[in-house]
Amino acid sequence: MNLVNNIKALCEVKKLSISDLETKLNFSRSSISKWDKSQPTISRVLQVADLFDVSVDFLCKSEFYKEKDLTTLFIDTLIKKTSEETIQWTFLNSQDSEHDKIRYTNELYDHCNIEYYEDYEGQIDKYDRVNIYYITSDKNIVYFIDQTIYLSTGEEVDPIDAYYYYIALKDIDDKQGNYIIREPSKKELEKLYKEIKNSYYEKPKQKKFDNFIKDFISL
Repeated sequence: MNLVNNIKALCEVKKLSISDLETKLNFSRSSISKWDKSQPTISRVLQVADLFDVSVDFLCKSEFYKEKDLTTLFIDTLIKKTSEETIQWTFLNSQDSEHDKIRYTNELYDHCNIEYYEDYEGQIDKYDRVNIYYITSDKNIVYFIDQTIYLSTGEEVDPIDAYYYYIALKDIDDKQGNYIIREPSKKELEKLYKEIKNSYYEKPKQKKFDNFIKDFISL
């Protein structure tokens, strides 16, 4: 069962024993190991997911336990925290000098262009649009890069090939401006992109609309 295997793998990553986890959550001893044969309640699964800062989907359906891919775990944590609004993404305005610094950093820009030229070899009139969102912690900056490719020839671009997403990490104290680029599965990054767009654009608009209604009906 993926659920129990993933819990064991997450405990290993967090250097936590199953019994310690059960103690933290006030579960009875050895109760988690029994989930292989009996289905736990959703509230119990939620408790485990919240403690590890992952989604229920990740806990129950992913195959994290096979590879223990920390990048996949990191992306899921970003998705969850973005959805819960415990982290706030900032849009890097194209007028900001930092935007150009990132946009034209060799390892990042060249990385984006690798697939760009492979997909459209021989096409001369092509260009792209890059949006960058970021969050900061005490020591690192996490960038989410959304690249959309256009062909100015008017030829339609297959949606599968038109969108690319990247995660780049940078140490705040690194004066050289080196970026660690990560490119997990497109499906995972699409989920994160939807949550970023929702938190940055849709939720504020909805809140504004809700506040307008509240103010209006209180007149």
